[in-house]
Amino acid sequence: MKYTLISIVLLVAGFLGWWLLSLEPKGNPIAVIQDADEQIASSLPDEGVIARAAAADGESRIRTLWEKHVYPQRLKVADVDFPVVFEGDVPEELKQVILSDVHMIYGHMESHEIYELHNEISVGGGNIVLTKRLGFRGRGRHWPEKHQGAFGGIAMLDSEDTVVFPKQLTDHYELAWRARNDAPAKYEKLEIFIDWLNSASMEELGADNPYWLYGYDGVSDENPELAAEMRARLLGDDRSVLKFRHPSILEFTYVDQEVLKKDKAEGQLPVGVTLADGFYLDQSNVPVQQALYLYHGGKWYIAFAPPGT
Repeated sequence: MKYTLISIVLLVAGFLGWWLLSLEPKGNPIAVIQDADEQIASSLPDEGVIARAAAADGESRIRTLWEKHVYPQRLKVADVDFPVVFEGDVPEELKQVILSDVHMIYGHMESHEIYELHNEISVGGGNIVLTKRLGFRGRGRHWPEKHQGAFGGIAMLDSEDTVVFPKQLTDHYELAWRARNDAPAKYEKLEIFIDWLNSASMEELGADNPYWLYGYDGVSDENPELAAEMRARLLGDDRSVLKFRHPSILEFTYVDQEVLKKDKAEGQLPVGVTLADGFYLDQSNVPVQQALYLYHGGKWYIAFAPPGT
C-alpha cells in the first residue's frame, strides 16, 4: 500500500511539472514585452484627443509653453544667437517662462539691427554698461508694452555680445507668473482652448460657439445673426487658414471698474472677466491681426468688438 501511494504521488508530481513547463512563454520574452509596449503606445490618443477630453472633463493634461521645451540661456531668434544674462536673482523656472515668452513674441522675425546705447546696469553684484540695443525686422512686429525700452539691451561680457534682461523687465514677468500660479485652472483652460481652436473643424466651432460680443449682454448665443456676421468677417470660413497664437504672459488684464472706465467700456463687459491679447496667424505662422480672448464663468471665448465700440 505504501509503495502504491508513493507511485501515485510521483505520477501527480510529474504531471504537474509537465503542465507548468507548458505554461512557459514561447519565443523571446523581451520581444513579447516590446510588442505589448508598442500595442499600448499605438492605443494612446494624440494630443488633440487629449485636449478635447481635457476640455470635456475640466482637467488639464497639456503642459504650458515653457514646459514643452527647455530653452538654453540664449536668445536664438531670426539671425540672432546671443547668450543671455538676468539682472538679479531669477529662479530657473521663471527664466524658462521668460525665454519661452520672448521666443514666441519674436520667433517669426526675419532679421535684426543694432543701435548704439549707453546705460549702466548691475548684474551679478557688479556694474556693467549696455552699449547696444537689439531690434528686429520682419512682418507682424508686435511686442508687449512692458518690453518697450526694457528688452534688447546688449553688453560685452567675456568678450561676447550678451543680451541682458534688466530687473525692470523680470519684475514684470515675476508678477505675471505669480498671477498665473494663483489661478492655474484659468491658464490651463486657455492652453486647452487654443489647442482646440487650432484643431476643431469649422462645423465644431460653429456648434460650440466660442464667441463673445462686446456690449451684447454676454455670449453670442443671444445674438446668432450678429455673431455669424462677425465671425465671417474676421475669421472667414476656411479651416486651413484659421490659426491662433498664445498671448504673452505679460498681456493678461483682469477687468475691474477702473479698467472699464479707463477704456470707456462700461456696460460692454461685466466686471471680473479676464482679457488676453493673442493673434490670428497666417499660413506662415506670422501674426496678422490681434485676437482677443475673454475668460468668464470658467470658460474662454474669442471676444469681438462690433463696429463703433
